[in-house]
Amino acid sequence: MWLEDRPVRLEHIGVSAHTDSDVVVWLPDRGVLFTGDLVFNGGTPMLVSGSVTGYLQALERIEAFGAQVLVPGHGEPCDARVLDPLRRYTRFVLAAAKQGHAAELSPLQPISRTWALAGEVPPRGRSHHCVGHDARGRTQVNAGQMHGGEGGGWDGRGLGLSASGVGR
Repeated sequence: MWLEDRPVRLEHIGVSAHTDSDVVVWLPDRGVLFTGDLVFNGGTPMLVSGSVTGYLQALERIEAFGAQVLVPGHGEPCDARVLDPLRRYTRFVLAAAKQGHAAELSPLQPISRTWALAGEVPPRGRSHHCVGHDARGRTQVNAGQMHGGEGGGWDGRGLGLSASGVGR
């Protein structure tokens, strides 16, 4: 499509990531990519409505645009260097979910353990994100969607989460 005399591409990112229907807006002649909530500059995205593993794929697709400027859903415009911390965070959540599932821990236990082991501090006001991601990551582990089909029996029910994101 065109905005005045400029080409504008509206593209579905192709995978379930932040949600099942994430789109980006690409201004190829300007090298600007509007990412919406697929990219946060200075925070962590909510992924419980989409897919944690799909989010990693979405970050690769975002990088493939070769944009000079990313306009995130939250935070200041930035460049592709912002994608590396998002990848590290997402891999951290997946590892915590997988380890927690293997050890039969509650959804909150692996997050509190692995934050300490990683020498990381959860971003302020984002502990509910970690819980949600842990739960979604576990759902993916059990659905065989992670690491070549490893699975288990947990179906994602019985999380015991309150409205504030505090588990049982």
